[in-house]
Amino acid sequence: MAMCSIPSLFALLLGTPLGAEPFYERTKIELQGHQDASIKTLLAAIEKSKAGQRLYWRTTSTNRVVSLDSQRLAGLPRPGLIALYIALKRDQRGSEADLVIPRSRPKSPPHFATILHEPDDRIVLIYNPRQRHSFQHRHLTGARQPVAVDGDRAWSAKERALLHSALARLTEGERRLISNLSFVRHRVGEQGAHNAALHVSKGCRSHVRVFDTLFEGRPSVFTGDPEAPISMAEYGLLHEIGHAIANAAYKSTSCALDKEERIIERLRREANAATDAYNRRVDQKDPTLRQEDAERLRAHVQSVSQRIASYNQARAQAKADRHMGPVRSRFEQQTAGALPVTRYAGLSLDERFAEAFALARTDPAAVRRIAPKVLTFFQTQQHLKDLRTGR
Repeated sequence: MAMCSIPSLFALLLGTPLGAEPFYERTKIELQGHQDASIKTLLAAIEKSKAGQRLYWRTTSTNRVVSLDSQRLAGLPRPGLIALYIALKRDQRGSEADLVIPRSRPKSPPHFATILHEPDDRIVLIYNPRQRHSFQHRHLTGARQPVAVDGDRAWSAKERALLHSALARLTEGERRLISNLSFVRHRVGEQGAHNAALHVSKGCRSHVRVFDTLFEGRPSVFTGDPEAPISMAEYGLLHEIGHAIANAAYKSTSCALDKEERIIERLRREANAATDAYNRRVDQKDPTLRQEDAERLRAHVQSVSQRIASYNQARAQAKADRHMGPVRSRFEQQTAGALPVTRYAGLSLDERFAEAFALARTDPAAVRRIAPKVLTFFQTQQHLKDLRTGR
């Protein structure tokens, strides 16, 4: 059984120095008590924390970048000040963080701001004070609806909409490739709150277990452009879909081997029955028994034995190749030297692919900034080469 998991979107530790290499931050970021701070308090905290760092503001409406001196800082809306303070407090050079900053009125849409902490220590705030959008969902039209299965938790209408939106971000070839993938709703994973979703593949069946943790009540981060923010729940679903795509060749092979195993079991029973029948005739000194009967049985048993040996060899090879396969192999070759797009992506090739796939489908600009070769890989559909996508 192949299992690939994504941890809770807020379970990883923050604050570990990683140098100045660019990366995308997709774990929960605490507002550290400054969510309700006054503008005066925020300005004082920023002046104290920046220690000579250069601050800039780029509005999404005009795309104009201005340097934030003390006077311009004082004129910055409060959500922008909160975002800048968080960036200074975290001090993560190279990071890109997409922040959800709640408004003072509980039912009002939140503010969305992106913070780029450049490797040269410049901090760029990307934020439009007039932005009024909330999370953007895509509609899945003209495509087969996903198989959403209720486990020990039922899918809510909102959760189904997020699943549909995530699938709508795929290409047609990707949707065809995972057309038999089901999504099963559960309360808590085997690792408790550290599990948000889990891709499971065994034989001909493949599904994604989706846990409560994926649908965080009050998210602190989003993905995508601040003018068209995307829920991190979609990112998590796309991460698991990435695992399913990377695992597609192994699933196909494993499915074929399961079918072959059933055939071999039938042939083995038939060969054993034929051998028992032949031996009874020998014991009974059957006068009709001929040398040709022995040769025919021997040839049949040998044929079945060879088929079993070939099956065992193919099964062992499939097991050995399971963690690589054509998709991950091509990804490793064509993105050699590219940085992992997130910290979690650095854990393994498998997670590097799944993280890159999810980010390429939600925030391609971030992938272009961190690892241009990776974006090219997905834009040119290299991950679908040599795979059956229904064409």
